[in-house]
Amino acid sequence: MTKWMIVQITEAPLELNDDEHSLCLPIADVEQATGDELLNLIETDAYEQGKQVQQFLFINHIKRLDVTISEQRSHDKEPDCQVIFDGKDPLTFITRFGAMGIAIQQAHCKGHKQDFTPLNKILPPHQGIITTPAVQELSCLFAAMCPSYELGNQLLAIALQEPKLLSTSKSERLVESHAKSVRQQELSVANEILKATQETEIPSLPLQASPTPRRSRLGDELLERVS
Repeated sequence: MTKWMIVQITEAPLELNDDEHSLCLPIADVEQATGDELLNLIETDAYEQGKQVQQFLFINHIKRLDVTISEQRSHDKEPDCQVIFDGKDPLTFITRFGAMGIAIQQAHCKGHKQDFTPLNKILPPHQGIITTPAVQELSCLFAAMCPSYELGNQLLAIALQEPKLLSTSKSERLVESHAKSVRQQELSVANEILKATQETEIPSLPLQASPTPRRSRLGDELLERVS
C-alpha cells in the first residue's frame, strides 16, 4: 500500500485554488531494501520530497504576496491612477532548491498609460529572472575556490543537486556583478574614512578579529616551495 505525505497551509486566501495551498506526495516503499541500498533509498526519498516541499512553500509565499500587493491596485500616489489587471506572466526564481517559473499578476494604469508588475514594488530589480542571495553567495564561494568558472559552477550543481540551475556564463556574470557590488561598498566606506576630519567621524568597519592567519593550504605549500 502506497503511503502519502500531506503538506497543507491553513488560512489560504480565497484567490488561491485548493491545489495551491496543499501538497500530497507519495513516500517511497523501503520495506524490501536493506543495508546501503536501504539508507540510499531513504536519503534520496527524503531529499527529493523535502525539495518539493521547499518549492511548494516558496511558490505559495510568492503567490500570496502577489495577491496581496495586486489587490491594492496601486501604481502611483497620484489620484488619476486607474489600475486594471492585464493577465499574468511567468517570473523565474533561481533558488537553492531549483529554478521555478511563477505566474505573476500584470497590470495597466489607465491614468499614466503604463504597464507594470505590482509585485515588483517589493522585489529586487530584475530582468525577468531573480537569483536569491543564497545562490549568489554560493556561486561566489565556489568560483573563489576553483581555477575556473566552469568548475565552480559544476561544484555548485553537485552541492545543490541541481545540474541545470545556472549556466557557466550566467554564473560568471553573477559573480562579477556580486564582486562589483562589494567593491563599490568598500570604496564608499573608504571615501567616508578619507573625508573624516576627526576620529569620531570614521564609520565603524564590519571587521572580525582572526586569531590565525587566513591562508589556505595551497598558499602554505606555495610559500614553502619558494622559500
